[in-house]
Amino acid sequence: MRTALPPLLLLVGALLGCGAESGLEPRFVAVHNAMTAMGLVQTGPIAEGSLPEGQTVRVETRLEVGQCYTVLGLGHAGVRDLDIRVVEPTQEEIGRDATRDAQAVAQVCPARSGAHEILVTMVEGEGGYSVAMWATPVSNVGLARTSTRPTGGIHGTCSDPIAIEVGQTVQGDTRRGSANLRGSCAAGPAPEQVYRVQLDQLTKLSATIQTAFDGAIYIHQECGGRQSEVACNDDAPNPTRSEVEATLQPGTYFIVVDGYGEEAGEYELTLVSTPLRAVGEVCADAQRLVPGKPVSGTTRGSADYFQASCAGGSRSSDRVYRLELPRRSRLRIRQQTDHDGSLYMRRACDDPSSEVICNDDFRDQRHALITGVYDAGEYYVFTDGFSPSQTGSYSVMAELAPEAGGRATGESCRATGEITPGRIERVDTFAAADDATGSCGGAGAPDVAHKIVVGTKSRLRVSVRDSEFHGYAYLRRACDDAGSELACTPLPLGRETAIDVEVPVGEYFLFIDGATPESFGSARVEVRLDDLADLARTCRAALQLRPGRNFTGTTEGAADSFQAPCAGGARSPDRVYRLRVPQKSFVRVRLATEHDGALHLRGDCMDSASTLACSDDYGDSKHSAIEQVLDKGTYYVIVDGFRTGNFGNYALEVEFLPPSAAATLAPPPEPPKGAENKPSFDADWTP
Repeated sequence: MRTALPPLLLLVGALLGCGAESGLEPRFVAVHNAMTAMGLVQTGPIAEGSLPEGQTVRVETRLEVGQCYTVLGLGHAGVRDLDIRVVEPTQEEIGRDATRDAQAVAQVCPARSGAHEILVTMVEGEGGYSVAMWATPVSNVGLARTSTRPTGGIHGTCSDPIAIEVGQTVQGDTRRGSANLRGSCAAGPAPEQVYRVQLDQLTKLSATIQTAFDGAIYIHQECGGRQSEVACNDDAPNPTRSEVEATLQPGTYFIVVDGYGEEAGEYELTLVSTPLRAVGEVCADAQRLVPGKPVSGTTRGSADYFQASCAGGSRSSDRVYRLELPRRSRLRIRQQTDHDGSLYMRRACDDPSSEVICNDDFRDQRHALITGVYDAGEYYVFTDGFSPSQTGSYSVMAELAPEAGGRATGESCRATGEITPGRIERVDTFAAADDATGSCGGAGAPDVAHKIVVGTKSRLRVSVRDSEFHGYAYLRRACDDAGSELACTPLPLGRETAIDVEVPVGEYFLFIDGATPESFGSARVEVRLDDLADLARTCRAALQLRPGRNFTGTTEGAADSFQAPCAGGARSPDRVYRLRVPQKSFVRVRLATEHDGALHLRGDCMDSASTLACSDDYGDSKHSAIEQVLDKGTYYVIVDGFRTGNFGNYALEVEFLPPSAAATLAPPPEPPKGAENKPSFDADWTP
C-alpha cells in the first residue's frame, strides 16, 4: 500500500535553495534537524563520492515495506544538475527526482522489502556528492484491515457483485468468473470478478491486488460501462501487483479484478481509505509560490481536492500554491512532471468558477505552461494530473515581468544579443518591450533582436522551435532598417519554423516577435552557416545512381549539408547522389538503414526549395521510399536521418519504369503509430 508523506520536497528545496555553494555540513545539518523535527529518522550511512559529467554510480540500500523514504542528494561545488533514481533489483523504477538542480530529492514507498539501489547521476557539471536517506512509518491509524471471505453476491458479476467494505482484505479466483468486461488498461478475454463498495462520504479509496498471475484492477461507477471507468491499473510496479487510487464522491462503486490478455488465477484484494481534509483547510495551508524560485514535490499521497476545465477535468491528486502579484504584470508559470500533468490557476482557491486559465499539454504530456498579463492580487496555482492514475513528481516555477517589458537580452538595436552559429540558443521575449515589426506581423508585441556574424558567402539557415507563444521570426541586413528585411515567417506556438537565405559577408539581425501584446516567451533558435563553395563542391562530387545496382554506404562522419521538409527537418549527417533520368519515367527509389533514416529528392542540389519529394518512414523507421513520375533531366537523391543524431549504414537502389506504372502503384504501408510525431525532450526548459 502506498500512503501519504508530508510535503517534504518543498521543505528541502527551501532549506537548500540558498547557499548552494556553501559547505556540505551546514546544509545537511539544516535538513537533518528539519527531518528529525517532523518525526523522520535517518537510515544508513551517508554515501559520498565524486563523478564526472554524464556518469552514474549505484548505491546499495535496503528498504522495508510499511515505510516511506525520502532520499536526498547534495552536489558540491561544480555540480549544476544532480539526479537520483531509486530502483528495485529488477531495475524497475519506483521513484525519481524531477528537478534540475545541484540537489535532488526522491520519495518512495516500496512495494516489497529487500535490497534496492539508488542511482546517482551527474547530469551537468562535475564534482562531489553526498546522499542520505530518511524513513517514516506508513500511517494506518483508523484503517481497520481484516482478511475475510467475500460476502453478499457469490458470482462476482455486474448482476450479482460481491459486497466488500473499506478496510477489508478478501481472497478470490478469477477462474470462477465470467469474461464480460474490459478495462482500458487490460484488453483481452480474461475472466473477471466484480465487487461492490458503498461510500457514505467523500473518500480517497485505494484498491490493491496481489495476484498469482498478470492481473489488473479498475473501478466503474456503473458496472460494465466503459465510459464510467474511474481508474485502471495493470502493473504497480510489476505484473503480480496492481493498484488504483481515486477520490470518490459518496455512492456505489464497482471494483473489477481482471487479468491481462487471457491471464487468470488466485488473488488478494485490499480496500483502504484515507480521511480527507476540508477543502477550505487545504486552501488555508497553501504554500507560497515565490516568483523566480522553483518548487518541487509529489502529488502521490495527496487527494483529488480540485478539478479544472482542461485535462479531462484534472481528476487526479493535486497540490495548490498561493501566488501574489504586487502589480499588473506579465506572468509565466512552467511545469514539468514525470506523469501526464496539468496546470491551472484560480482567483479563489475553493471556487472552480474563478478559474483564470488551464493548460494540459505544452509540447508533450509532461510539460504545461501558463502565460499572460494579469492584474495585481492573490491567485492560486494548482499542479494536477489528467486522470486518477496520473500522479507523481513535479517541478513548478512562476516568473513575473513588467507589463511593458524593457528588460530582455536583445532588447533593442542599441543592445542586441548575439547568436553563435552551430549552437542552440534559448531566446526569450518574456521581459521584452515592443521595438520592431516585421513585414508579416509583430506590431505592438514584445520582440528581441540578435546579431549573426557571417564571415564568408553562405547559406544562412535559422530554425526556431518549441516557441512558447504565437509570433513571427524575421531577418534584416540592418537592425534598425525595416526596408532591409530579407525574410519574415510566422512562428506557431510549440512548433517549428525556418528561414533559409543566401547572404554575403556581413552582420545580420534576427528578430523574434510576438503576435499580440500578450504573446511572449522563449524559443529555441539554431543558426547554421553553410559555405556555398563547400556545398557546391559536395554537389559536384555526388556519385551517380544507376538503375538495377545496389548502392551501400554510411552517413557516419558526414556533414549535415542538406535539410528537408519531412523527418523533423532531416538535420542529420547525409550523403547526396546524382540521378540522371534519360526520358520521362516512373522512378522508384528505396532506402534501407540501420537507423531512423530519411530520403529526399531535389531538382537543384543547392536549393532546398527545389525539393520534389521527401520520405521519412515507409512501413517502419528504417525504410524510406520515393515513387514519382519525373521528366527527363538531372536530379539529386539525398540519404539523410530523422531530426538530429541519426546516422549509420544504408543501402540504396533505384528503378526506372514506364510512366504508366504509376497508375498501378500500391499504397505505401502504414507507418508505425506516432511515426509522424516522434517525441522530443528538452531538459533546458525546466526550472
